[in-house]
Amino acid sequence: MEQEIKKLLRESRSLEVSKVNNILHNFSNLSVFLMLLTLFFATCVFSLESKTLLIISPIIYGLLFFSFFILVVHEGSHLMFLVTKNIKVKKYLNRGFSYPIAALSFQDYVEDWELGHLEHHRNPIKGDKRPDPQNCPDFIHDKSELRQEIIKIFTKPGYAFFKQNSCVKMNRKFLVKRVLLGIAAWGVLLAINAVFFKWWLIIPQVFSANITMSLNLIKVTMEHGGDSLTQERIYLRSKSSRFFGDGVLMPMNIALHFEHHLNMHVPWYRLKKFYQLTRKNSSKELLDMVH
Repeated sequence: MEQEIKKLLRESRSLEVSKVNNILHNFSNLSVFLMLLTLFFATCVFSLESKTLLIISPIIYGLLFFSFFILVVHEGSHLMFLVTKNIKVKKYLNRGFSYPIAALSFQDYVEDWELGHLEHHRNPIKGDKRPDPQNCPDFIHDKSELRQEIIKIFTKPGYAFFKQNSCVKMNRKFLVKRVLLGIAAWGVLLAINAVFFKWWLIIPQVFSANITMSLNLIKVTMEHGGDSLTQERIYLRSKSSRFFGDGVLMPMNIALHFEHHLNMHVPWYRLKKFYQLTRKNSSKELLDMVH
């Protein structure tokens, strides 16, 4: 199995972001970003015209925020939302786009993603000197436990914030910084609603954060739940999942998580090719563990 993994890793090198033309890569990601932004503004506009759309708008906003987060914050934490030859410029470009979106989830992009997400990749679930700051065992739930957590997210105000940070120690400085970031981000969104639409559209948008958080919990369970929790080998602590509607519920191929963890330098739009590579060149034993 070790040789299979090494072979897959070697073959995936050709799919890495460094092998993609920078202009084409940036054009692709910015195009998707603008498409999501257009869908957000369209939802705002038509929600004012249709009561039916207004009622279901939290679901749409939730899916859009989740998509923004994966495209910008997650890819940005790997310096892959936007790329340039200059590493310093690349870092600040990704920070510029990612910080406000991460703040909508009351997160500090640099601490929670540039640093925290890479720590998650180095030693998923178990962590290094501390538990995995993003996906520790307390954040991964199966079956009835997962349902109970989702119910709490929708019925207990503020639960999503504390659940999201349940893998790290939350001292006063940690809490104050993230609360201020969140208030600032949602304040800007409130101002956008007030200027261009109606201020009260912030209400379904705030509620949609619960949907985004629920999707994230489901995502983490699929990625690192089940027997992945007890695996000693790091590359076996992540699974890939395919199901009907995964392109909407788990956007940007985020559910193809075994491949993402095996080579985190492969951009989201090449993960399907990597997934097919895994299926084609792996033994049934390995596929049963990671797909």
